[in-house]
Amino acid sequence: MTQTTASGQETEAVLVGSLAAFSLPDVLVLAAASAVAGRLAVTAPGVDGHLWIDDGDLTGFLAGDAATLTDAVFDLALVTDGWFSFFPGGEAPAPAGRRPVTDVLAEVEPQVTEWNELVGRVSLDGIVHLSPNAPGAEVQIRADQWHLLTTISTSGSRVRDVLDAMGSQYVVALRLVCELLEVGLIETVAFTPAHDHMPGPPAMANAPTSATAFPGASWVPSRAEAGSATNGQPVPPSEVEVLPPPTPGEPWVPPPLGHEPVSSQNGQNGWSA
Repeated sequence: MTQTTASGQETEAVLVGSLAAFSLPDVLVLAAASAVAGRLAVTAPGVDGHLWIDDGDLTGFLAGDAATLTDAVFDLALVTDGWFSFFPGGEAPAPAGRRPVTDVLAEVEPQVTEWNELVGRVSLDGIVHLSPNAPGAEVQIRADQWHLLTTISTSGSRVRDVLDAMGSQYVVALRLVCELLEVGLIETVAFTPAHDHMPGPPAMANAPTSATAFPGASWVPSRAEAGSATNGQPVPPSEVEVLPPPTPGEPWVPPPLGHEPVSSQNGQNGWSA
């Protein structure tokens, strides 16, 4: 994690780090404790999300088709192989009300934990289809289970496609998939994508065309992919300034974003942990 002095311009990051070393909840806790105000960007292959924070509260978001702050934080918290950058100042393009960071994390973190457990039980690239044989003489199906079954094509469907068809509650949908697998109503077979094509979430209309899919256990639901904007709004990763390189021993290396290093203006840290 690297810190510099804020220049007063929203386009200069004052904090940049790797999500492999610092999880998004950890970064949000640090931001809340520091009582800062600004935009937290999360970037990774196929992912460009943004959260606005002000004095310990989340005030806005831009993360694909996420409908709530909770959805946005959940989607972005699944990113474990990307980068975060904090830009001071600026306002959310569509304020979503204020919610304390601690309240949102209390709701999201159990969902993230369950998600990680579920993806360990079923492959998101697996093909699911109806079992040819009934698990018993009589079969009882709940309404939510029936809804999921109707999203599976007769020739089989990928698990991730089933989740997208179910809507925004990805944890609930994946839990249902595991339930139906356990009772024997559906079956799954392993599926390995071709090397020249990696299935992934559909690109947003304003998303960078160079973005690639984010596959495997690190897959982020399609709503977590957000477009970029200008005029003081979120900028593509290619335009993010790179901070001074870390000293030996730091657990991460800044991403090669194609800019010259930016030196701090007075040598003082903008944040203190």
